[in-house]
Amino acid sequence: MTDLSAEKMHAEIVKMLDEAYKARAEGDKIKKEERWYPFVVSVSLIGAGAALFAAATAFAKIFLP
Repeated sequence: MTDLSAEKMHAEIVKMLDEAYKARAEGDKIKKEERWYPFVVSVSLIGAGAALFAAATAFAKIFLP
């Protein structure tokens, strides 16, 4: 092997390692987001239910004796 081909191979290896690192970081980010998704949906549904209850209560106070 010549020095030039060894340098090319080294550069290729460094590039692959960098891409692998980026892919792993992206995977970790997605795992973190997946963990919070059920919590966010639950809180949103509870908030929507509370808003509907408040609206129904206000409607009942206005239109029902």
